[in-house]
Amino acid sequence: MWCARSCGALVLAAWTRTLSKEMLQDALLSTMRTTGVIMLIVSAAIYLTSDSLQSV
Repeated sequence: MWCARSCGALVLAAWTRTLSKEMLQDALLSTMRTTGVIMLIVSAAIYLTSDSLQSV
C-alpha cells in the first residue's frame, strides 16, 4: 500500500515537474521500509514453518 502511494506520488511529481530531492528521498525511504517489513514477515514465516516441521 505504501509503495503504491509512494510510486504514484513520484510519477505525479515527475509528470508535473515538481519533483524534488526531498520528495525522491521520501519515496525511496518509504519503499525500503515497506520492503523490509515484508522481508521480515516472510523470513519469520519461513523460520517458524521450518522449525515446526523439524519437531514433528
